Amino acid sequence: MKDAGKKQAASRVVQRQARALKTRADLMQAARKVFAKSGFEQARLEDIARLAGKTRGAFYANFKDKEEVFFALFEGSLEEDRGVLHEALKRCTSMKQRLQVFSKHLVEVIHDRELILLHIEFKTYAIRNPKRKRLAELLTKMVDQYVAREVGSLIPALQNADARSVVSGVIDGLALNVLFDPEPPSDAVLEQVIFAVLQQVVGKA
Repeated sequence: MKDAGKKQAASRVVQRQARALKTRADLMQAARKVFAKSGFEQARLEDIARLAGKTRGAFYANFKDKEEVFFALFEGSLEEDRGVLHEALKRCTSMKQRLQVFSKHLVEVIHDRELILLHIEFKTYAIRNPKRKRLAELLTKMVDQYVAREVGSLIPALQNADARSVVSGVIDGLALNVLFDPEPPSDAVLEQVIFAVLQQVVGKA
């Protein structure tokens, strides 16, 4: 009987943990959509909770504020990419192949409309609110460290901060053009442009 009671108690704990993880995931997915639609600054916690089918209290049980859920979203996005990209780069047998694989990956990032809007919105928010400049710097540092760690080990030139800054600036510019241009460049053209930039950064591949 005691063993059965322990198993039931353990099962209830597991179920609670699973519900808590699902609640957090639902809130993050809702926040991603609300930020992309309304903008970071105009987004309301109530709208995020409502879209997720949760209460305002559930939001605060998981996140302190909009900024915290934003960083959780961005960190989660980087984490999703980490394993797949690193393994794809490791399978390459030449630097040229690595640059081609990375170029293709960056085109996929550019087409993630919600993520790009999220990034742009937060940068705009930080520009309009100088007291939040630290948060924009933290975002840049998060992405910069990710590229240096996950990509720089296989494309050594990207361990250089200036090189990463150049590539990041190009991607931001291309992403904006894809969002605003009614007839954006094809994926093949985007890949060629990014590949050419990476070649210049790395040297002849």
